Amino acid sequence: MPCIASKTFHVKPPSYSKDVTDLQWHTLTQWLWDNSRDLAKEALNTPYIQGILNGTLSPDEYGRYLVQDIPYCYADQETFRALVSRTDGEMKTFLEGKLKSYVSYTRELMDWWKLNDSNSVIQGTAVESYINYKKLVAGKMEPHYFLIANLACERLWPWLAAELKKRQQKPNVYTFWITDNLSDHAARETEAYLDNHNPSQPISKQQALGVFRKCMSEEVAFFKWATA
Repeated sequence: MPCIASKTFHVKPPSYSKDVTDLQWHTLTQWLWDNSRDLAKEALNTPYIQGILNGTLSPDEYGRYLVQDIPYCYADQETFRALVSRTDGEMKTFLEGKLKSYVSYTRELMDWWKLNDSNSVIQGTAVESYINYKKLVAGKMEPHYFLIANLACERLWPWLAAELKKRQQKPNVYTFWITDNLSDHAARETEAYLDNHNPSQPISKQQALGVFRKCMSEEVAFFKWATA
């Protein structure tokens, strides 16, 4: 999904939690990314992303993906709303900023495609799997883990855009996709929050990596589904 810019939050520089002191110079979020670069490269090499790079992606396949983004964003919107209702303090404020961004972007998508709500879209297998996993994380784990799940998208998309920008020889009909997704503002906000705020139960780095990599895999599967 396109990464959504979040509300600006003034946070301190990243610090280390007690559970990640063995990560040496890494922050937790950098460690998650560094240990998932194989999946980022897999996403880069999907026919969907390569089609954007070369301008060869079918408009039908581009639209097929984007329409499926509506139920995905709506589901995340509802999850953020549920998390806001059961949190307080800085976490609540941060989640409220995310929720506001998702509400705005989802409405924009539905207006563009002239749809009343997300029920107008039949979910494909890829987006259904992705939605169900993120709901599981939100329902069974501390809110920080849902932010980690969401970070997979927020960090992957600007990385993909940056890689395509380096590789693209000349503009094509999809150059706007690259330009629109270059900003990593949403990722940096989430990373700063996660690396600086410890939940009541310390984050398990291995569990966090499992969540992050699973969502990266779901991103790859989503791209592959669009051109299958």
